[in-house]
Order: sequence, then structure tokens, then C-alpha cells
Amino acid sequence: MSGPIRIALVTPGYPPRLGGVERHVEMLATGAARAGFDVEVLTTDPTGRLPAVDRGGGVMVRRFSTLRGSDVFYLSPRLGWWLIRHAREFDLIHAHSYHAPLALFAAIAAKIHGVPFIVTPHYHGTGHTQARRLIHSVYRVFGAWMVRRAALVICNSEAECNLVRSDFGARRPTAVILPGVDLQDLVDALPFEDAGKVVLTGGRLEAYKQVDRVVQAMTHLPVEYRLVIFGEGPARPSIEAVVQEHGLVERVAILGRVSGADLARWFRTATVFVSLSRKEAFGLTVLEAAAAGSAVVCSDIPAYREMAERLAGYPVALVPLDARAPDIAAAIDSAATSQWPSAGDLPALPTWDAMVDQITAAYRRALRTGSHTDAALRSGT
Repeated sequence: MSGPIRIALVTPGYPPRLGGVERHVEMLATGAARAGFDVEVLTTDPTGRLPAVDRGGGVMVRRFSTLRGSDVFYLSPRLGWWLIRHAREFDLIHAHSYHAPLALFAAIAAKIHGVPFIVTPHYHGTGHTQARRLIHSVYRVFGAWMVRRAALVICNSEAECNLVRSDFGARRPTAVILPGVDLQDLVDALPFEDAGKVVLTGGRLEAYKQVDRVVQAMTHLPVEYRLVIFGEGPARPSIEAVVQEHGLVERVAILGRVSGADLARWFRTATVFVSLSRKEAFGLTVLEAAAAGSAVVCSDIPAYREMAERLAGYPVALVPLDARAPDIAAAIDSAATSQWPSAGDLPALPTWDAMVDQITAAYRRALRTGSHTDAALRSGT
């Protein structure tokens, strides 16, 4: 193969959009470009306000509109049609997010042109509302074909890997490659001054994240506690309504989108970080908050239990998914008085560089042999 290896990364979103998948793909794309790969990101722009084509961090980014500006299902026939016409120009296609049809489009285009295909599903198992669960039950037939078509399924945690194998078969070629933490950026970030006792939560504001329940818990906490919510999403109006309903306007700040630098500052500022999400493939924000020196309260789900085990020896408080508001508040208040390590003192945190090294090694292996095994990937052979 002459010239740099050409990789297409297909993803529902990409910065400046915020989110775990967006951050993951950005760090992979820029890291692979630094490693000498020719990387092109194919993504969507439901707003229609971002450049259709731009370049940053050595990466070409192409953005396509979605039907009716949807930022839920990210259905983009234009992106799918572009892939069908151009897939042959790439040496390998790596799609992200089982829960958006773009990965299916990528698998179809890869099959048509005989291009190796890898998927990172960021898999939750099903949709997060009754309507989405119904759609997922129909989509499962096509999604299962897409997963079977992949030369490798890269999971973000053992919990996600177990779910993928349970739903799509234990014989799927899988590997667990952890996302990373920008530890130095967190350590160097300056806390906001005179912020008081800050409870921090947020991310993509969806109903399944249960941010409204963190708001409700504030009514059972002393008045010196302040809640800061970062991120955007369809659940924001309902969260704002709960804030109004409970008379918490003076104690709750909804920031909307924040820069990576400001988010690092909020992680450093927070007394307690809370995530009550019902489903996650990984616990990146949990890991970042802990690395920044914040106490952590999170829902008792497999991905977060795994993060708690990785932070063994440090008091991560796990609360039941349906815990009552007074119990959530008690967990927050208790965590706030726990002895936590200073920023940067957590041992053996995964790094983005390590993630990039492992994934690009998987790319080379896919191009060389077309097959993988867990043992080979985890041993680095």
C-alpha cells in the first residue's frame, strides 16, 4: 500500500458539538492524523450552521444535513449517498454509534466496495423512550447485520462488550479499548473562584440521563449547595420546568454548551459530580471528574460499577437507579465530606494516546489480515 492509510470515521456528531461520542471521535481522528494516517470525518450538522467542509487538527471534516434537522436519529440520506459513491476511496471505514443509522450506511457502503469495516457501537442495548424502543426493535435486524459485517467491534468498557456479546453473539470479534482522560489539562485547569459547594452534572441532556432527579435532590440539600448543569439536548425544557417548579432558580445554573477548557474548570471546581444516567457504554465524565479531584455520585449501572472498580480505594458512591430524591441528596452530602485525592493523584488512568495506539494497531491488523482476536488485541501482538 503506497502513501498514507486513508481512514473514514463515520459519526453522528463531531466538535464543536459536545458529547461523549464527539469527544471520542475527535481524539481518535486527531491522534490518528498525528500518527500519519489520512483521516476524514463524515458527520452530520442538524443545525445547518456549521461549515460543510473544513479542516482542523490535520483532519478533513465533511458535514451533512439530517432529515428535518433531527439530532435524535441523525438520519442523513445525503451522507449515506456520499458514502455509497466514495467508499472505495478509503482503505478502511470505522463507524461510531450503533444507535444512529449512519453506521449501517457505512457498513453497506463498505460491503459494496469491499472495504474493511470496523464499528465502535457505544451500545446501550435499546432506545431510551417507548417510541425509540419500538424503532430499535425493528432496526435490530439491520443493526445485527451491521455488527456481524464488522471485522472488529471495539467496545469502550467490559460492560458494553458483555452487552454486545449477549445481544449479537459471543463469537463476535470484539476488543475493549478504553477512552482516555486529559489528565494534565484537568490538573492545570483553574477552579472558578468563590463558587461555594458546587454539585456538577450534565452532558447530552436526554431524559435517560435523569438530570431532573438531581434538580429534585437539591430541595433536600442545605442552601449552600449550588447545582451547575452543562450541556444541551431535548430534555432541557423539562429540566428548566423542574427548576421553576421547585423554586430553585437562584441555586441552579444551566450553562448550555461549554468549551472543553471551561468544562475542565468546572470539574476542578465541583465539590461533587453526579451522573444518574440509566444507560452508558462508558463512564468518561465520571473518570474525568474523579481525576479532577471531585467526589462522585453515580447510578448503579454496569458501566459505572466498572469505573468504580477502576477507581478502587476511592469513594465512588453508587445509588440505585430509582433512588428517592432524599436518598440522592444524602449521597451527595456524604460524598461532599469524604476524603478525596487531589487532582491528578488517581493511579493508572487510561489515556487518549493509548486509545489511539491500540485502535490504529487494529486498523493495520485489519488491513494486513482482515481478522482479529481479543487475545491478540489486548496483548498488542
